[in-house]
Amino acid sequence: MKRTISAILIICMMLVLISCGSGEELQENLAQEIPTMQPTPDEPQPIPLPPRESKSEQAEAQEREDVFPGKISSEPQNWRIAIVTHDSHHNEGEFRAVADIKDRVGEDRIVHRTWPVYFATEPETMVTILEEIAADSNILALVVSQAALNTNATIERFREMRDDVFIIYASEFENPQESSDLADFILGFDPLGFASVAVGTAHEMGASTFVHYSFQRYMLRHEIIAQRDAMRAEAEKLGIKFVELIAYDPMEVGSSVAQQFIFDDMVNVVSHYGIDTAFFGVACFFTAFIDKRCT
Repeated sequence: MKRTISAILIICMMLVLISCGSGEELQENLAQEIPTMQPTPDEPQPIPLPPRESKSEQAEAQEREDVFPGKISSEPQNWRIAIVTHDSHHNEGEFRAVADIKDRVGEDRIVHRTWPVYFATEPETMVTILEEIAADSNILALVVSQAALNTNATIERFREMRDDVFIIYASEFENPQESSDLADFILGFDPLGFASVAVGTAHEMGASTFVHYSFQRYMLRHEIIAQRDAMRAEAEKLGIKFVELIAYDPMEVGSSVAQQFIFDDMVNVVSHYGIDTAFFGVACFFTAFIDKRCT
């Protein structure tokens, strides 16, 4: 059992660390202000956990059995963990991370599936993928690297088929309350802390301009908005010019069009602001492509 728990934790932490997938027409929208949205004031705040008491292995095993009756003691010999990621084109980092996970945990222990490229408009395909996973009775845990749009509805269907699987979101992008009701465990990151680190690192590297690429679908999420605002505040504090630009949404125009816009626009931005310009994209899709473009 310890090996199973360790394997799940290794997988979650690796995926979180790695995750973290022409332009003239769009330029007319670059000057438009993205409305600032703040988190709802009455959102429930996390309650500090009391210090953990030291327990024997037997007591901890009994506690797990009380929470998940039948799931621990009935573990099959050839248990497996399912991992769902985006494909290599949408997010190469998390896709390739699974290969490393297989090396650590064992090839026969990991079942890897990928979301459809246009997951926002293909919920039926997402359901089919999870139906295939549910059919394998040896799968004890499901790790969703990015709980993208339609994931919650898909997981709800999965729960109807399998209520004995431990479900983990390595990151969630839908309603937090709904996600917490469906997943057993959710991992995330500190968007405000990351904002300070990102702009601070750009400053240390000598950047005089910090460019923030986003698109409207992502800017409807309160944590992304808060992160954007924190980046702007940090840039002002460090004396860096903060520039906010709107890019194409790959879910609407396709990956190649969205990437081509970034490719062309970065050249224009550098010619305007100079080579001491740092770039940041709200989505892994943009960030990975920016890295390639800069090299």
